[in-house]
Amino acid sequence: MADGTLELRLAAAVVECADTLADDFAPDRHLRRLTDACVELAGAQGAAVLLALPDGPAPVAPSAERHEDVRALLAASWAASPAHDSLHT
Repeated sequence: MADGTLELRLAAAVVECADTLADDFAPDRHLRRLTDACVELAGAQGAAVLLALPDGPAPVAPSAERHEDVRALLAASWAASPAHDSLHT
């Protein structure tokens, strides 16, 4: 997906991430694809999605690129992050 205009790359990412009706749909794999697309499109070093659940801890799905770095950064800054405040208001 590195070739092409931003619009085409964005469209390809949306189509790939929209595939949630497949028989083998797995939320963790879907969230990983989403974070990988965010990293690729934004040119970021890493990305993560925080999934809020009504009755349990919020799992984090970091991108495959620099997975451990992103997870460590989120763990270190969780209590002071806007995500933490958002989930608890």
